[in-house]
Amino acid sequence: MQQSSEMPYLIDIYKIPEKGKELIIKANAEQCVAIAKRLKIPAVLSLTASANITKGSSIRVQCRFEADLKQNCVITLETIQTHVQGKFEEFFTPSSGSCKKNDIIELDMENEDPLPLEGHELDVGELILEHLSLSMNPYPKKEGLPEDFFFKDENFDSPKQESPFAKLADLKLKKGST
Repeated sequence: MQQSSEMPYLIDIYKIPEKGKELIIKANAEQCVAIAKRLKIPAVLSLTASANITKGSSIRVQCRFEADLKQNCVITLETIQTHVQGKFEEFFTPSSGSCKKNDIIELDMENEDPLPLEGHELDVGELILEHLSLSMNPYPKKEGLPEDFFFKDENFDSPKQESPFAKLADLKLKKGST
């Protein structure tokens, strides 16, 4: 993960209560501008997420998020509004250097491979941004365009230029017929 997130929301893993921690995260206007710049889109209108963080054999982050974005249509290049929603679950385990002296770490083999966590803080905001970027439509299209709509290349139907090897083949055929 990056060191400085556009929407930092740091959680100290040693301060997660036994019953877990519920979070509601909403990006402010300044963060929306920074996120749009990072995602290389015209605008992020809103981004909200709810997360549940629990600590057991590993740190478990379960999250749902929704975002309203402005993206450019890949066909018309017009700015269109899109809605993205997603959910994810991630597991983390503290690296050996970030554990306290008497901490016992058990690995739960039923979970996905836990990601190593450097230090004692987990940036939930960065996790949300990573999953948002993966959930976005990479080829947004304006509504109302036919499914098979495309721009026709003017040279598409023009006769193809003859290959120089085709001319050599013709010479070989002429030579063989004489």
